Amino acid sequence: MLGLDGASWDVIDPLVKAGRLPRLAAWRAQGAAARLASSVPPMSFPAWSSFATGLGPGRHGLFDFTQKLPGAYRLRFSNASDRLGATLFARASRAGRRVLARGMPAARGAHARALPGGAGRRRSPMTRMLRASLAIAAAVLGFCWLASGGTAADASPAVLDALFPSGRETVPLAALAERVTLAPGEDFRVTLLARDTQTSQHLVAIRRAEIPHRHDRHALLVVMLRGHGRMRLGAEERPVGEGSILYVPQGTVHAFRNESPEPAVAYAVYLPAFDGRDRVETP
Repeated sequence: MLGLDGASWDVIDPLVKAGRLPRLAAWRAQGAAARLASSVPPMSFPAWSSFATGLGPGRHGLFDFTQKLPGAYRLRFSNASDRLGATLFARASRAGRRVLARGMPAARGAHARALPGGAGRRRSPMTRMLRASLAIAAAVLGFCWLASGGTAADASPAVLDALFPSGRETVPLAALAERVTLAPGEDFRVTLLARDTQTSQHLVAIRRAEIPHRHDRHALLVVMLRGHGRMRLGAEERPVGEGSILYVPQGTVHAFRNESPEPAVAYAVYLPAFDGRDRVETP
């Protein structure tokens, strides 16, 4: 089964008629296609959970991407461990079938435990982030492959495509890196792109090196847009460069040292939204 999140027929049909999705059109012609009502609410986490379990949100218990934290005015992201009911993947696995669910919303946790071969082992946060990033990259590349009929010759350039509170914004990554510049003698600058109740998005420019520090109440996701150098995460330091994706859990000491001739620029997302105070310098 191939699932395309958010790709309803009003999106697919014009692309098929224009010849933009030849492989998907062929699969559709060989099989069956119909319009189905979505879940209520019509959101990815409850909808895909209903697909996987055959249960409505009122029975599997997922209504949103987030769950309220008991006793606090805070939210956390939902995952498969919050869902009730057995998935078709778990049922097939228990029946001796080989199962792989990759890149599917709300698939973390219970689905992994359904996979044979020890796929439910606990992994470090960086390993989980890397696996998720690879899954997302594979899904994006796979859709581009479908759209081009099996070639990537006319694939679109890499962009930031974000639905910010102020509206949707699509910016080529090369142009995004140009939005933050350092003045002569300036070594470090952070520019706020947008913020909502869950995250804040920033552009960070570094001429030389950061002071090692940690954020006790915030996790951090960083995408290198320009430059290269070495990144300290905890007790380890490793080389990173353009296109690198870095995940920094709460309380982890980290620091970037620029080794490129021009200032390095990164796209940084704080979870939850950064309050400007949660920064503890650490030798």
